[in-house]
Amino acid sequence: EPAHGVAAVCIVKIAADGAPAWARAIEGGMEPAAVVADANGHVWIGGTFVERAWVGGKLIPGNDTTGGLLLRLNP
Repeated sequence: EPAHGVAAVCIVKIAADGAPAWARAIEGGMEPAAVVADANGHVWIGGTFVERAWVGGKLIPGNDTTGGLLLRLNP
């Protein structure tokens, strides 16, 4: 169950050998629209959220409307 009592999205990077390399949870009303990896191994996530989202334990505040979100997750 998410720590903040709201829905969560989990992003897991899988290594070449099939083992999980790392995982990140994004809590809140986040709705991912696109996930891509760049040549440096960073994972980029674009999407929207309503009210607020938590990424890495940090609050991204919003308001009563939908906001855009672009995250770069480091390897």
